[in-house]
Amino acid sequence: MNRQTIPLTYHVSRITYHVSGLLFITVFFIALTLYLLTLAPGVVGGDAGEYQFAVPLLGIPHTTGYPLYILLGKLWTLLIPFGSPAWRMNLFSAFSGSLAAAVTALIVYFLTPHASRLTYHVSSFLSALLSGLTLACGLTMWQWSVIAGVRSMNILFFATITLAAIFWSKRMEDWKRGKLASTTNQPSSQRPPMDNPPTFQPSNLPTFNLQPPTPYLLALLTGLSLAHHRTTLFYLPSIALWVLWHDPHLLRRPRRLLSLALLGLAPLLLYLFIYIRGVNQPPYSHEIISDWSSFWFLVGSGDSQGLFLSIDPAFLPARLAFIWQDVLAQLSWPGVILAALGGLWLLWRQPRHFLFQSLLIVLLLLFTLDFEVVNLDEAPTWYLMPAYMFFAVWVGLGANAIYDFALRTFGGFTIYDLRLKKVKRRNKYNSQFTIHNSQFTIRHSFFSLCHATPHHSPPPPPRLHAGPAELADDLCRLGCAAG
Repeated sequence: MNRQTIPLTYHVSRITYHVSGLLFITVFFIALTLYLLTLAPGVVGGDAGEYQFAVPLLGIPHTTGYPLYILLGKLWTLLIPFGSPAWRMNLFSAFSGSLAAAVTALIVYFLTPHASRLTYHVSSFLSALLSGLTLACGLTMWQWSVIAGVRSMNILFFATITLAAIFWSKRMEDWKRGKLASTTNQPSSQRPPMDNPPTFQPSNLPTFNLQPPTPYLLALLTGLSLAHHRTTLFYLPSIALWVLWHDPHLLRRPRRLLSLALLGLAPLLLYLFIYIRGVNQPPYSHEIISDWSSFWFLVGSGDSQGLFLSIDPAFLPARLAFIWQDVLAQLSWPGVILAALGGLWLLWRQPRHFLFQSLLIVLLLLFTLDFEVVNLDEAPTWYLMPAYMFFAVWVGLGANAIYDFALRTFGGFTIYDLRLKKVKRRNKYNSQFTIHNSQFTIRHSFFSLCHATPHHSPPPPPRLHAGPAELADDLCRLGCAAG
């Protein structure tokens, strides 16, 4: 590798690493501060009150039991040495919501076109910051981040899965470029067929992994999210299409498919905690669990049967209007406009990401429209919180698109542009200095030849800063003197 390419590559990765870390910390602490200032001081009612009571006792809440939330919440109450158990569970939601906002900001940062370039623009940071704070300050997200509940942690899982999918896709793209480069650099007699790569690489080529990266982390996060909340089921089609889009040959590798399936299904074993704890008569249980039938009734949402695919179509217009008003409450009109611009930009520039995100939004919308609640004119919009997360992502992308458009239209610069201009000026000066030295060397050589001739007088001294015209004049006079 060239000496000049090593610092440049390291500099780019170092910029991306430090800026993304600063972004994560900034959004996390801003969101956590907002949530702490508005945190519920103690016991609340409804589902939140049930979680406050069930988690410290390792009890069993309502459908679907939420085993991962119960176990992590219990661990959280043991690690926090102050406050009442109810307040600690409220703090757990605030912590999860702040992490979700910070991860959402990272999603926007790595989707912007300047995230991994030396000419880093401040829009990558500011648009990601705007996206994270948009999610954190959304009405529904804020509401569920100051009381005990599973929803802020659910958004954390959705955001983490999305970020892991982005990272894996970038690794796949790098792997494909490396595979192409390693294949084209070999002699034609040594080039392997695409489906049967060799185990030997020539010594003059960089080390290259012949096997594509497998999305093990993505599978594990999906399984953990599914063990936490059932809305992850609506994300499975997007995840499956995303993986097959970037690695279609995965279907030809049954061992890897099996390992991914086992890794994704392994976290579902946490539901055995519900059965084991239930048959041993815990201090609190929403449903009496005495056998496998009662266990499947709780885990399989038996109390929700008849609430789906049963809504009267006459209520759909009212429900759509209710959802629209809730979206406005989350984003406001400027946020809706930015989200629309960001969605269009994503469709235009990165259609794979748009399809990956919009498919989940459509499925959640259909589920929310059809899920029956007490008031049929209203919709359970808390199920749309993952969609609101993507709307916040689109808000940041829309702001970044506006900044880039203004930058191309009216011009502008950043601190790294100044550094590049300084480097260009230094290189230009060095090249001019080299030209002047070469001009002086040429004239000095001719003058030496002329001076060696005894019949002619020595030529005049050279002009060190002569331009092209002066150089031509000197050469003419030199020729006359030599002739």
